Amino acid sequence: MNSEPNISSFMYVGVSELLRQHDICPDSIYQQMGLSPSIETDPSVLLPYSSFLNMLEHLKQVLPYAHPSLMLSKIQHQQGENFYVDLLLNSPNLGVMLQNALQYRKHFSEITYWDWHTDDDYLFIKRSSFSSIEYNVAEHSLYSLSYSFHVIKKVINDNNDNIEYVSLIKPKCEGQQELMRYFNCPIRYEQDFDGVVLKRRALLTPNDHFCHKKYGALLKRMIDLAVIFPSNQTFESSVKALIFSTLTTDFCTIEGVAKMMNIHHRTLQNRLKKEGTTFKKAVQQVRDACAVRMLMQQELSLSKISRLLGYSELSAFTRAFTATHEMSPKVWRKLRLSA
Repeated sequence: MNSEPNISSFMYVGVSELLRQHDICPDSIYQQMGLSPSIETDPSVLLPYSSFLNMLEHLKQVLPYAHPSLMLSKIQHQQGENFYVDLLLNSPNLGVMLQNALQYRKHFSEITYWDWHTDDDYLFIKRSSFSSIEYNVAEHSLYSLSYSFHVIKKVINDNNDNIEYVSLIKPKCEGQQELMRYFNCPIRYEQDFDGVVLKRRALLTPNDHFCHKKYGALLKRMIDLAVIFPSNQTFESSVKALIFSTLTTDFCTIEGVAKMMNIHHRTLQNRLKKEGTTFKKAVQQVRDACAVRMLMQQELSLSKISRLLGYSELSAFTRAFTATHEMSPKVWRKLRLSA
């Protein structure tokens, strides 16, 4: 029998403020649950997941909202983030943010993580769970989605043009106006997943808030946490994923990536050799794959693309791209866009 998963008390942050906004004493609500409001000040405390479900139910009973989870996630973002969420918010683009969330997901949640894939036109971000269906109630799923939606919007610079729709498993019911006000985009009900669908171009659109020094410092705080990858992913793919998320930092070296994978850099080198490649080649392939997609975004200058790919100067990017494509990035972009 599986034991009940735990959640961080960070998820309770803002409960007291939300209750006080409606002249309700937080102490009385917490006492009914055998807890104290003081848990909101210590996010390191772990609590049974069922206690948070009970809190959401209590809030629904005493507050004038069909979905109090929306209000709670909004307050939590206003009050500040933990360093894991800071890392996501300060990622250079949505693709790197999703990769970071995937790599460190198990360290920060025993319940929810976000899976994603693309087709030719769209990016699908879907809520997934480590736990059995009994723990996946609709209101908590909505809380997770609303919190993550806020992070996603920040990373894509609050550009609603890149958002196609929010996908909900739940049917249409009370609280539709609350949902529309919060998400401010089309919502599709009775879908096969809870999540959000965006235009594919959003994946590599630069985050306007990105600062490579701050991002590098936040990544450094995560360095002792082993990264986690899907079991069916090749070693080469795992290395490329880390290269992708560290292109703009000092960690994009064979030593840095090896440390993040908790192995010696010679072990990394040997395992890549067995798969018929090298670290240098993997870096080149990741940079080139990103370059051709960024070049299709006319608003991105060549200098900005060069910086986002981790090149020290534009001329280095031009040489590397020309060696692969037998034409400069400027000529390649002109030919592709005119076609």
